[in-house]
Amino acid sequence: MAIDVRRLDRDVLDALNVLDALTKNSSLVTYVLRNTLAASWHDYGWTQHLETHQVLAACRRLEARGLVAEAPTSYATYKAWQITEAGRAEHERAAQKRCCDDMVMEDPDRAGWWAYRTAGPAGSGPAVVGGFPTATAARRAAARASNPESN
Repeated sequence: MAIDVRRLDRDVLDALNVLDALTKNSSLVTYVLRNTLAASWHDYGWTQHLETHQVLAACRRLEARGLVAEAPTSYATYKAWQITEAGRAEHERAAQKRCCDDMVMEDPDRAGWWAYRTAGPAGSGPAVVGGFPTATAARRAAARASNPESN
């Protein structure tokens, strides 16, 4: 089954960053990292079809870029991974860049169309702005709405 490797790399980095933020200098074994990404209570959206070898390949790609490092482990055959300083910086930069990715969703009123969540007018709570033909168009509109000085 083909997967989106860029999304997998991003999610692996995110999972390691979240763990690192909770407990400094901690690591995850590859199969635990896979289970974290596929767990229904996490918002990563991976299903049970995600395989451990795919996560291992993502970790190796990230290791080659210097974003994660293999961590020492007491397991004889399992590999453990931890995020590096460069990985933390990359994660923060990417999170800033895709801030509106998390706001984009399918339009609840029109099937096949896209919308984004916005803070809405002051004091009114969140609002949904919809009517975009593609997710990319919705992301661009969300970015413009969240950064008014660039208009």
